[in-house]
Amino acid sequence: MILNRGINYDQIMFTDECIIDLSAYTNDSIRLDPEMQEELKNGRKEVYNLINREKRKFEKSLMIAGGISYYGLSHLIFLEGTMNDFAYGQALLFFKDDIDAIRDKYGVKLIFEQDGAAVHKTRANITLLNRLFGENGWVQNSPNSPDLAYPIEDLWSIVKPRVKRRNPCSIEELKLYLLEEWNSVPIELVQNLCKGFLIRINKALELNGGRLEPEHLKKKITHNTTYYWETPATLPNMRVVYNNKKFYKYKKKELKIIRSELKKIQSMNVDRMKNKTPDMNLPKKQMEYSTLIREVIVSQGLEKAKKVKKRLFNDTKNMINKIKGMSLIEYIEHLKKIVEEKTKKEKIKREKDENMIRFDDDNSKAIINEIIVEQKITKLLELRKFNKRIRYKIKF
Repeated sequence: MILNRGINYDQIMFTDECIIDLSAYTNDSIRLDPEMQEELKNGRKEVYNLINREKRKFEKSLMIAGGISYYGLSHLIFLEGTMNDFAYGQALLFFKDDIDAIRDKYGVKLIFEQDGAAVHKTRANITLLNRLFGENGWVQNSPNSPDLAYPIEDLWSIVKPRVKRRNPCSIEELKLYLLEEWNSVPIELVQNLCKGFLIRINKALELNGGRLEPEHLKKKITHNTTYYWETPATLPNMRVVYNNKKFYKYKKKELKIIRSELKKIQSMNVDRMKNKTPDMNLPKKQMEYSTLIREVIVSQGLEKAKKVKKRLFNDTKNMINKIKGMSLIEYIEHLKKIVEEKTKKEKIKREKDENMIRFDDDNSKAIINEIIVEQKITKLLELRKFNKRIRYKIKF
């Protein structure tokens, strides 16, 4: 199909996902050549032990996705969680941005290539692919096909050992090293990887779809090629996709709450509030707005109170527009900031409470008893006000 459509190696963006373990084996897969397969059938112990070696359970790992074309690499995408159709849909939007950037820079419209993994072929993602790239703007290979997704597969086999040599000790370090290595891949290497794609297609056709072995791809080497890897001074912002739809529900719920706050502010009549005390039966948030406006009326006058109301209204409206305009990733970062601020406030409050009451080891028991007695007396005196018949006796 690719040959019939006249698609050349410099017209495709090859994409793929890859799992990297934070362990001694950055690539734990094994591919046996025909000789080793025969040795395994004949019961050779060394080959058997190679396949059945002990592996760590529940090792931390990271899934990434990326693309390679003759004009350069796409941005590297990090996946939070496992890949599903929802996460892959977000990754497609990132790939679309990269293809558009190459089109704007070089005037070339690339065809998007993916393998036939199950999450790539869901109805939602097929619809999204047709919408983003057009029905003839993307091609699909068979699943688990390193023979045909050659450039990106070879690039994984180059980048992963380079990351392994740096010995990352955490997921954060692993992400940083991956970003650095990915963004320092020489363009000459990228172009050479892409040039071999049509050779592999023709060889696969000659073998009637049979597996390509290293001897099929041997070339006459005339000179040694040296690639210069230079780590860029600045790295691009990390692109992350999430596999959970609940964030959309959070966004919808937050917008609903803020819109209700907007209606409360809009419904306040500043002129009527001039001689009125706040209604104690109002909801807490509306009570806060009412109290604020009334305090401004008392201290600074009616006109200032109207300006304060207008400012509150505009701020709330801007917040709605800001959240509506956020992408999923931006909204998740927004949620993280809220959680961090809340945690920080709770920490400050906790430290403040601890500083207010600090007990020395010797006098702590006496101080605690004194506080308990004082609380009991206060409570009983309050009850006495409402019922004169209450008698109380406090034991020290």
